[in-house]
Amino acid sequence: MPAMVALMKIPRPIATGTSHFVLVFAALTGVITHIVLGEFNAGWWRAGLIGGGCHYRGSDWSFAR
Repeated sequence: MPAMVALMKIPRPIATGTSHFVLVFAALTGVITHIVLGEFNAGWWRAGLIGGGCHYRGSDWSFAR
């Protein structure tokens, strides 16, 4: 993202969104690969709790207004 902002003069909000968009597919590819290879059998519940907690803390409705 810093290279997109500094070198390509892309506005920061656009660069952030683009970076997250690319990271979603990179992470999804890694997760699918580990599931297919059978290397992700024991951690389903733990990953679900961590993912759910991240989603909850990152959403607007989790904070008191």
